[in-house]
Amino acid sequence: MLKKNRKLHMAMYGARYKRHFLDEGFYCFYCGNPASCLDHLPSISLMPDISLEEIKKQKIACSLLPVCDECNQSSNAKNHFYPIDRLVFLETHYEKKFKKIKSLWSDEEIEELGPSLKTFIRARQERIDRYIDKIRGIQKRLAMPHTYPAFEEEE
Repeated sequence: MLKKNRKLHMAMYGARYKRHFLDEGFYCFYCGNPASCLDHLPSISLMPDISLEEIKKQKIACSLLPVCDECNQSSNAKNHFYPIDRLVFLETHYEKKFKKIKSLWSDEEIEELGPSLKTFIRARQERIDRYIDKIRGIQKRLAMPHTYPAFEEEE
């Protein structure tokens, strides 16, 4: 049912979206990691609830942004209409994940562990590093509002 609605929404509202690519290449608009897909901002599922007049009045830029899978899935169908809203949401989201798993081990402590626990701890630390990278990328984009998609009046 959800896929059917998405297909219908894409057919009805997909033409409103403009691709927004960045000078830095095909990297996640939010975190800066390599992009793997395109994100509808605002979410295509919100389009039936907002009129074209409201889009113009609020100057909502309907954009397709390059994103990584993790940022796309994390912000899936949230009520975000502007890049700043999604960036702030994702920053908070990754900070929560980071705080949840934060427990740094020294290399000496890890070496004292058994093989399976050692593998688990190293994987956990790699996730921590990944979240730190994502948070830094999001903070960098927050400081670059000139790169956000802009509303363009249709002729």
